[in-house]
Amino acid sequence: MIHSTGFSAASMQQNQQAARQADGQGRIWFPNAPSWSRPDYRIAAKSLPFYIDWLGGQINLPTTKRRTYRVDHRESWRLQLSSRLNLAPVVLAGITDIRRRGGAPVSFSPDGYVDLNQPSDLPLLVRSRDCSLRLCGQPQVQPNENGELVLDCTVDSQPPKGPSRQPDSRPLIEAQTSEPPPSSG
Repeated sequence: MIHSTGFSAASMQQNQQAARQADGQGRIWFPNAPSWSRPDYRIAAKSLPFYIDWLGGQINLPTTKRRTYRVDHRESWRLQLSSRLNLAPVVLAGITDIRRRGGAPVSFSPDGYVDLNQPSDLPLLVRSRDCSLRLCGQPQVQPNENGELVLDCTVDSQPPKGPSRQPDSRPLIEAQTSEPPPSSG
């Protein structure tokens, strides 16, 4: 019996016996599955990080003659991640808009947590009140031991330099001409 979990940290039990660990490709092998029976296979939940959500976790599989059975569990689990921007609190307070790779808006909290569906939505484009843009996160980023994707940010564009305009002030107009100023006289 071969169970493909897609997750190398997984382990399973057959008929509540000792657990077997997955190999590097996430396969768990049970070489002596009993013929003509209904062996019970359970995922050992404690073998998974808490940010893995395993849908199911138990299977009763009727067997007939002695043969190899393959069970694919790769669609049975998903990541339950929390994603956080790795920015200083003063920068987080100035965020006005966050967009995912496709341009769709991303909801975010003042403490830097973002509502990210999947790592392939990265990098995020973060706009601040001071008109600066930051790119945060890379698609290959891995969660830390707490199941948190910490998204490092790089500045993509700086705010414009020069005197800042107040909302009620008139714009500063500068002109350059090649003609000499008029003379008085």
